[in-house]
Amino acid sequence: CGREFGSSSIGIHTPQCEQKWIAAEDQKPANQRKYVPQRPDLGEGLSREEANKAIARNWKDEVLDPCPSCGRTFLPDRLEVH
Repeated sequence: CGREFGSSSIGIHTPQCEQKWIAAEDQKPANQRKYVPQRPDLGEGLSREEANKAIARNWKDEVLDPCPSCGRTFLPDRLEVH
């Protein structure tokens, strides 16, 4: 979802966030639904800041849609307004 979390709270956040994502996607027509973004493989030895940056980059790549005119990225519902 693009938010930052520490190691102790990410385990609580992830399942709740996935459920929220699925509920929101279920409200859309079947041809507009997206799968839950997959968490990137972070490997060993990353700091919390580095891990959060990698997760945010992955979220941006999987969730945000680029505007066909200007190339800026938006959440799908905000792209319609843009």
